[in-house]
Amino acid sequence: MALQGWSNVVGVLTGANLTVSDLIKVTASLTNAADYPVYAKVRGAYLGGHKPTSTLLVVAALALPAWKFEIEGVAVTAK
Repeated sequence: MALQGWSNVVGVLTGANLTVSDLIKVTASLTNAADYPVYAKVRGAYLGGHKPTSTLLVVAALALPAWKFEIEGVAVTAK
């Protein structure tokens, strides 16, 4: 779940000629707190040493019952 989400974020950034270094804010939602260790590991792998402002929410449900994870990123560049 987290791999696909972060892959999508990187894809959108790449399409805009940006990288994860341009992220200034990340908001993620999990429907199961037990998934946090996996999410944190994947997040770390994608962000490396970059540390955007981050919010993680554990929620009862997302828009569709099959969804277990959702991520939103805000990126800014001076390019």
